[in-house]
Amino acid sequence: MAEIAGVTIDFTDYLAPGNPRIVHIPNTVVAATVQDVLDTVAAKQAELDNLIYDALYSAGGKEELSDILQVGITLTLLNARVSFDAVKTSTVEGAVTTGDTNGVTLNDLSGMFIANAVQPGAWIWNKTDGSACSVLRVVSETQLITDGLGDGIDNQFDVSDLYEIRNVQPRDLDGGNITSLDSVGDRLRPVIPTAGTQAQIAQSSSATLVDFGGVTAVVDAVWDEPLAAHIAAGSAGKALSDTDLRAILLEKFQRNRLELTDGTTNNWVLYDDDDVTPLVTWSVADKNGATIIQPGTAPSRRTRGV
Repeated sequence: MAEIAGVTIDFTDYLAPGNPRIVHIPNTVVAATVQDVLDTVAAKQAELDNLIYDALYSAGGKEELSDILQVGITLTLLNARVSFDAVKTSTVEGAVTTGDTNGVTLNDLSGMFIANAVQPGAWIWNKTDGSACSVLRVVSETQLITDGLGDGIDNQFDVSDLYEIRNVQPRDLDGGNITSLDSVGDRLRPVIPTAGTQAQIAQSSSATLVDFGGVTAVVDAVWDEPLAAHIAAGSAGKALSDTDLRAILLEKFQRNRLELTDGTTNNWVLYDDDDVTPLVTWSVADKNGATIIQPGTAPSRRTRGV
């Protein structure tokens, strides 16, 4: 967890009614945690010039419940909101080459929409008639399907209309809960929408955080440990080891050399993969318990399966 570089806050904004203070996060930051925001506003609040202003935040949580469990963090911004700064650069600019009177399909033979990474959700502004729409589908390098132009002069894609496209870029805020209250305690949305961005806030109703610490290393070690090392009766590792060995033995029963010789004791033999080493023996007699005598001089045998 760390402070977010480049964050600015004007602590005097709140003097204007209905205008909470804004925690400006630079548009180069695409993801932050609630702990990052807390560390940042706490550091800004503690600066000497800002000590005269009302508190910017309150926070709770992180109490330890066990060695790996903590109460989840909740940050409350006091008469303040977060803003991921707007993205103000165009993705594509061009001119319509084939018109669409319905204002739905944008065609531009020079568009290079795929190469320029135009994304569904991007804004299109028809600079000629002042209308706007959103991209629904990128059909090809030269064609886009939109949700239809609106709020313009004729809301059409006319030949030679100039347009501008701007992708909407996601901004993630997670790792806890963040809320915001105005100057009289009424709830605010904690993040202000800005042009060209879409903030995604991962809120949680769970009361706990899990600190895995070195657990990952332990899991990796267990994963890499030979099955033969799992010998504790009743353990999952022992069960897995036994299951593996039983599966190997079952395959040998199905495929390996099996030989029946004269006699009544240890005369049915399953051999190991080398066809020489006895793996399992059984004592087999005839139905009357008498010695089995094989016809001829060779034992009865099953050849190796394939």
